[in-house]
Amino acid sequence: MSKKNIGKYISLEASEDESDFESEDLDNIVDFKPTPQIGIAQQIEEKYANAFKDIVDEDEEVESIEEGLMQSQLMPKISSPRLFLIRVKRGVEKDIALRILGNKPNICSVVVKNGLRGYIYLEAFQKQHVLDSFGKVRGINKNKVSIVPQDEMIDALTYRNDLKNVEFGRIRKGKYKGDL
Repeated sequence: MSKKNIGKYISLEASEDESDFESEDLDNIVDFKPTPQIGIAQQIEEKYANAFKDIVDEDEEVESIEEGLMQSQLMPKISSPRLFLIRVKRGVEKDIALRILGNKPNICSVVVKNGLRGYIYLEAFQKQHVLDSFGKVRGINKNKVSIVPQDEMIDALTYRNDLKNVEFGRIRKGKYKGDL
């Protein structure tokens, strides 16, 4: 067949037919496909519950790692100042510590522990800085200056509370000496 004959059977113009269904009627018709929505919802909940659980576990691991790093950064290093133990007169440790701290800028810190009478801790980079800081301060035994080893520095300044709940303690000194 020739191209002219084929053209007779094809209509290029669109014609509008009257149909029994209007487009407004088609809006009310919905293809209903039963889907297990409850099963899908449970699967999604399980999936994301496990995902959040993994995230929480990872957060706890990250926090513990960060905490460990923070603790390791607090450890004394070779470049950190040294800790010196100085013998002083009993009962005036705090006064001596304040005088020493006011004298020289080469002293990083002064520590007075309540449980350690007759001694104070000084933090400085060199022993000569410690000796220079004494100046004219009375009550210091300048011959009894010793350096605390690095591995004992943490133990020297750590406070331990050995008291436990629901236990009795006996008073050792003062007006109520010997009482429970």
